[in-house]
Amino acid sequence: MVKDVVEMKRHNVNAVRCSHYPNHPRWYELTDLFGLLVIDEANIETHGFDPDNHLNRKGRQPAEDPEWAAAMGARVIRMCERDKNHASVVVWSLGNEAGYGATHDTMAAWLRHRDPSRPIHYEGGGSRTLATDLVCPMYMRVNDILAIAADPNETRPLILCEYAHAMGNSSGNLDAYWDAIESTHGLQGGFIWDWVDQGLWKALPARSSVVTSSINCSKDASSSLRAELLAETEAGASGEGGASNLDSNPAESAVEPPAGPPAESAAESAAEPAQEGEAVGEGDAATAEEAAADVAAASAAATPAPALASPQATLASAATTSHGSKETEQQQQQPWEQVELPAKHPGRFWAYGGDFGDTPNDLNFCINGLIWPDRTPHPAMRELAHVYRYFGFKWTEQGDIEIFNKSFYQPSSAFSFSFSLFSLPPPPQPISTLPPSPPTPILSSPLTVPTILPRQHHVIPNPIPADLDWAAHDVSTDSELFALFTATVNERTRWCATGQVVASVQLPVNLPEGTISSAKPSALEPPTKPAISQPALSEPAPIHQSSVIVTSTDGSFAITVHVQDGGALSWKINGSDVLLPPALSSPCLSVWRAPTDNDKGGADASYAARWKAAGLSRLAAADAGGVIAVAGDATVVSVGGDEGKGKDEKGKISERKEEGKEAEGKGEEGQQAEGDDEPLRVEIGRDGMVSVVVQATFRPRADEISEEEAVEVGSAPTNLVEAYGGGADGEGSASIGQAKNISDVDCWIRLKSEWQIHGNGQVLVKFWVDPSPSLPPLARVGMRFQAAKKLSNAVWSGRGPHECYPDRKQSAHVALHYLPVESLHVPYIAPERMGRE
Repeated sequence: MVKDVVEMKRHNVNAVRCSHYPNHPRWYELTDLFGLLVIDEANIETHGFDPDNHLNRKGRQPAEDPEWAAAMGARVIRMCERDKNHASVVVWSLGNEAGYGATHDTMAAWLRHRDPSRPIHYEGGGSRTLATDLVCPMYMRVNDILAIAADPNETRPLILCEYAHAMGNSSGNLDAYWDAIESTHGLQGGFIWDWVDQGLWKALPARSSVVTSSINCSKDASSSLRAELLAETEAGASGEGGASNLDSNPAESAVEPPAGPPAESAAESAAEPAQEGEAVGEGDAATAEEAAADVAAASAAATPAPALASPQATLASAATTSHGSKETEQQQQQPWEQVELPAKHPGRFWAYGGDFGDTPNDLNFCINGLIWPDRTPHPAMRELAHVYRYFGFKWTEQGDIEIFNKSFYQPSSAFSFSFSLFSLPPPPQPISTLPPSPPTPILSSPLTVPTILPRQHHVIPNPIPADLDWAAHDVSTDSELFALFTATVNERTRWCATGQVVASVQLPVNLPEGTISSAKPSALEPPTKPAISQPALSEPAPIHQSSVIVTSTDGSFAITVHVQDGGALSWKINGSDVLLPPALSSPCLSVWRAPTDNDKGGADASYAARWKAAGLSRLAAADAGGVIAVAGDATVVSVGGDEGKGKDEKGKISERKEEGKEAEGKGEEGQQAEGDDEPLRVEIGRDGMVSVVVQATFRPRADEISEEEAVEVGSAPTNLVEAYGGGADGEGSASIGQAKNISDVDCWIRLKSEWQIHGNGQVLVKFWVDPSPSLPPLARVGMRFQAAKKLSNAVWSGRGPHECYPDRKQSAHVALHYLPVESLHVPYIAPERMGRE
């Protein structure tokens, strides 16, 4: 419990709803000591009595039945009498999801008489009944809570009793809720369901020689299969063992909340892991005061997060080895960042419903927390800490900075403020020239901020000097500039050391025109792109080859673009493969991803069910209209076996007619012939650019069938048309090729892709996607491919370093990030979509 309360405080959480029953008495001692606000909730929840439940013979909730009034009332009375003297308890709750009836009004009346100092919470009956003093809806959309706040007949404050379901990879749109809450009178916050993944340790089974061919398992079978797959994965993995989190590393960045429990606790937990079937993180303490004292001592001994650390790094590379010598080149190329992940425990996994042979079960529905069972925070906790931050920062119209103290009771004098200015460099070309350490700030300085009272704003002058020598910092007119504003704790507390970050906000810097006109070009800028007019995509010249190979004149790279689906069959840099074999990795359109836990909510009406029914997981190019246009300093080396193609004056591939022959690629009836197996080869110089444009229509393939099934039916489909059961218009038939699970959905997606390949090795891929209006909202729109295993580090210029998405990115700072590829994997307990978007 101490670990829990410390993690909550370190991530700017200030309130807890005890769901859905009163907690252990020690919990309230800790919340009193550490300063967490508590909604104390009675142990009443009656899902089994839902009127539509066939087992409910009376057809009504207990709250509507006088026979249950005494039992329900006793639970509320016991809660109040036990916990009434805890200062941290600020609200009483009548329970959760138990309908609404006269008994609720009676219990509310008793509480108001017994303890008029505390308001009452109850969501049942629509969250606005007479039994509740707070409007407390569950999972209500932002527009709807704004509508309630604007209702002149509603004078009660609104606090969402649950507003984000933190199951697996989730917790998006927190910023949208808190933008509304911070800006609207009457909206006072909300609670996230819930805190911790409640997994139990279990030993992995011995490796099985049986290969399971289906993943459409029952609840009983799926748990066994998951354990087998985990065992297979662990047996085939290398480098198992050490933890990959920041708990014991003192060089934490100012932009990241300090990670994990005290190092002593983490070490003890790793040294003595829980036994099979045992919960993680449980233990005894003599008193809450003693436990808190232990935490305070650990916080005092901890090294604080540096206030002005670079946003590009959470771990800085060491400057010297143990012998004091400079790093070797190989050491300098080690990733300079790490992300917080749970420690690995070979031979064991976190089990949930069904993993113990239990039937019936609820699978992983207890795995819905913001932290793993060992109390390592999920990536979503970074976002939560950001939206719950103590201070807001924003530019004013005059170019100054406005600071907002979000607290209702604490002045800003307890905190220190700082500022850093960074220029975002593009990824170096080539990547092998990556600098050995993260880029340093252009300038860093503390901010002089007068005391800002609670809920007050204060404006300070722009901290960027007007006479800053931009040229001296390699800043050009094309540079992207970002300012980082940070607030840290001045003195250690029970839950943190001095320097704990409570707010970290990155803002883009837009300088007045002409400010850096005399700056020299940045040394990190890529070669200047040639001024080449774009190909005329509206009238592309058709080709008949199956692929286009684009190579550089110096042999530094070669890319093969597949005309069938607009993907890349091969990508080589200096003769080394970047992609896996084409059958596994060809980069092409992908509108499917593994569903997350929340995608599955709603049974047949869920997003996951609708995506599957529409066949989004089985899309492949059905009709190809391969086209190509070449511009710039490009040379057509060969056109496969065709002698009838050449390059015209504009540098585009055009068709020729040879004397006495029809136009190349046309049959007797003028129809385009099937694609030539020989590729079209194009070579470009350093300043050249080739644009390869492909148009295709994607449709669902038929479900894959085994060779035995194909032989039994007669013959397997030999081409895409047969596999689809017809041509592009869906007509025709095939005995084994009819697409399944599509119902009445007309599933098609039209794609136009453009590969802009530059002679300096830069590649820009553009997709224009036109989905059928009959399709459900797409899971994603992107490109799928598999990179070669030897590519062990990832470098990107954008948001990071932790996992983020378009609706969960405010905490991820824009920078040049450098991570090991294995750190891109987020080990959610139930396998689902993860990574970065």
